[in-house]
Amino acid sequence: MGFLRAVTASLSVLLILTSSAHAIVVTPGVVIPGSAPDSEVDTFGAIPVATFGGSGIPNDTLAISTVVDGANTITMGITATPRFTSLPAPTNDGLGTFEVPIGESDPGLSKWNFSFYTDIEGPGSFANYRFELSYDLNSAVGTDLSDHGVLNLNGGVVFLGGLPLLTATTTVQDSQNLGFSFLSSSAPGIVAPPTPTPAFDPFETGEYTFQIRVYDDLAAGALLDQVSMRVNAVPEASAPLCFALVSCVLGGIQWMKRKRQVEIA
Repeated sequence: MGFLRAVTASLSVLLILTSSAHAIVVTPGVVIPGSAPDSEVDTFGAIPVATFGGSGIPNDTLAISTVVDGANTITMGITATPRFTSLPAPTNDGLGTFEVPIGESDPGLSKWNFSFYTDIEGPGSFANYRFELSYDLNSAVGTDLSDHGVLNLNGGVVFLGGLPLLTATTTVQDSQNLGFSFLSSSAPGIVAPPTPTPAFDPFETGEYTFQIRVYDDLAAGALLDQVSMRVNAVPEASAPLCFALVSCVLGGIQWMKRKRQVEIA
């Protein structure tokens, strides 16, 4: 179970959740590193050390952004992964957009998770920065960032071990499902769901967007960097139907062979 998944009660902490003050549509896209300081994806690929708080979760297809702040190098990555290894793996365009199948893995839960990784390499820790993850419960295309829910990753750390734990924490990672009920419930300082809160439907086709941001202060700091991804939920090809079509084709071939043999005889 991930560190945020267990959050079921409200917690008041000194950390502040912020929201967008103007219209922003989350748009991932890989650019040449250094060409656009505000780019939402720097690279796309693997973070070999990422486990997302579990085991066997693919870590080779992440939208990744890296920023250097003084002596610290901050890495943020986000990806769509199958909820279980037996489920279809999401496909991607190598630019931060993923395609996932609609449908349930468990009642109310989708077949895919959003998995993320945040890390500070250097003398700094989560006590020096604020990390926020915006998530989209609305399947409509182009959901504004102000209509996303927000996870305060620092708040999750505080929930687990109090403010002193922030100083000892340099990596936070997890794998979550939009169907988890805590994403639709307010927990001050940790979870701020969108208002109004859409009911997530794993059978609904549409677009979901996500963004991780890092600020240079726990409260009202300046934005240092962000990384984003888009997830398109589409109908999954019906295996029984495909099997039936193949059977019909093979059956037709066999019938043609028999008919030809009769004609030759």
